[in-house]
Amino acid sequence: MTIDLVIKYVPYIFDRRPQKAGGWPPRAAARSCWHFTGSRRPLPAAAHPCAAFSRCSQRGFTLVEVLVALVIFGVVAASVLKTMQDSVRQQAAMEERLAANWVAQQVLAEVRLRSPWPPLGEKSERVPFAEREWQVTARVEATREERMRHIIIEVARPDAENPTLTLDAWAAKE
Repeated sequence: MTIDLVIKYVPYIFDRRPQKAGGWPPRAAARSCWHFTGSRRPLPAAAHPCAAFSRCSQRGFTLVEVLVALVIFGVVAASVLKTMQDSVRQQAAMEERLAANWVAQQVLAEVRLRSPWPPLGEKSERVPFAEREWQVTARVEATREERMRHIIIEVARPDAENPTLTLDAWAAKE
C-alpha cells in the first residue's frame, strides 16, 4: 500500500503549479503540500512524507537568500579573477627579466671575448632574442683602481623608458 502511494503520488510532490478547481491532486486544507491519500484526505501528521522538515511549505530559496549568495559569489569571483590577473602579469614580467638576463650575459661574453681588457666607451645596439627586439647598451668605465674596468650592460625593450635589467661586471688586467 505504501509503495503504491509513493509510485502514484511522487510526480506531484515537486509539482508547485496551481491546480484548477476539481483538478488532481486536490488541495488539502490541513497541509500546504501535495501529499495525499487515495481517499483525498490529508495524510496523518506522523505518516506525512514531510514530517522530518520543520516547514512543509518551504521548498526553495527566498529572494534575499539568492541575492546574498550572488553577492558572495561575485566577491569571491572578483578576488579570484584579480589574483589570476596578478599571477599572469608576474609570470610575464619574470619571463621578460629572464630573457633580458640571457641577452645581457650573451653581450657580456661577447665583450670579454673581443678583448680581455675592454676599451673605455659606450656601445648601443638592437639584439633580437626570444622573438623580441631588445635595446642593449654596454658601457665600459674606468675605476679608481687602474687595473680594473667596470662593465655596465643595460637591456630594455625598444619602447620602454627604463631598462628591464642592468648587469654589472668587472674586468681585471693581469
